[in-house]
Amino acid sequence: MKTSKIVLMFIVGAYVSTVCQSAQANNNPLPPIYVKASATGNKDGKSWKNAYTTVASGVEAAIAQGGGEVRIAAGVYAATSQISISGDNSITVKGGYPGIDDNEDDDVRDPELYQSIMTADSGTQASTYNHLVPTEDGTFYNATNTTIKIVENGRVNLPEKYHCGLYDTFYPNRANKVTGYAFSANSAAPFELDGVWIVARGSGIFANKVCKSLIVRNCNFVGCNEYVYSSGAAHNGSFPRRYENCKILYSSGYRMKLKGGADFVNCVFRGNMITSDGTTASAFYLWAGARTRFVGCEFSRYYRYVPASADVSGMERNGNIVGDEQSSGASFTDCVFSNNLSSSKNSVGITMLSAGDIRFNRCCFEKNRTVVNP
Repeated sequence: MKTSKIVLMFIVGAYVSTVCQSAQANNNPLPPIYVKASATGNKDGKSWKNAYTTVASGVEAAIAQGGGEVRIAAGVYAATSQISISGDNSITVKGGYPGIDDNEDDDVRDPELYQSIMTADSGTQASTYNHLVPTEDGTFYNATNTTIKIVENGRVNLPEKYHCGLYDTFYPNRANKVTGYAFSANSAAPFELDGVWIVARGSGIFANKVCKSLIVRNCNFVGCNEYVYSSGAAHNGSFPRRYENCKILYSSGYRMKLKGGADFVNCVFRGNMITSDGTTASAFYLWAGARTRFVGCEFSRYYRYVPASADVSGMERNGNIVGDEQSSGASFTDCVFSNNLSSSKNSVGITMLSAGDIRFNRCCFEKNRTVVNP
């Protein structure tokens, strides 16, 4: 009997071990899906050689396998239609890979060096910058077409070295004016975007109120009209929105709408301009209850011009950088505001920030200017 007990214990132990091993195998992470513009293999997305050649194909494959990570190699990718994030499973899209070794991991990623560029102008790459130079009194501006290409030889050109004054800036002259968003997170699936350049297209990201989580890291939005629309999400609650180490550069138009709030950490907002007579054309428009927080961010070279013909009704809630509704609860901590200019040729002065429910903590303001000429 003693021997039988020992054998029985061994068999039971072996069974339990087998069950545990089987469970561990079932919990293995889903394999990454590879995207590389110049891939020449069978396009099954299982390696860099056999990678998909479009970001949309990679995302569709991730959704089909029940979620996972899409890895994008350096290259220029067409972004002429909206990519929808659907289903209930988490999707992560990560750019900045060299795209050479199938064992590449995050240690070799460098989104600045290996630029994964999504643009509506992937073919001719003919989009250029316009150079906007305000007059000395700030009441008008001159805009000149330049030959500086936004994307050239597989890389994004940033025009910082061409600045010639305190308030001049650049904005896109897009060759292919695609509207809509590069990504639309309109389902319950949590979505993370990391290390991707979205360039010279209409808009960046749309996040519906049903999206459980939107995390954007190390991304660059260059020459876009609007980079984020976030609708009806609970701030830091069940539906978090967070942006880390992102850059929003040289854009034109109405660029961010936030209903449910978000956190922006160590982000740079530079060279964005608005020349509009609309009553809600702010860089950010925060609906009531948005509770948006900016920490360690830079806001520089914003230019807002309101012509004399503008309908100024309702403009008291707008600002060059932030326009907000009552009780929006926006806060800025350790942020820098520099070289921003707001010019209005009517009786309503459009300041850099609206006079709503905005709080500042340890912020720096330098070389900013508001001009009102009735």
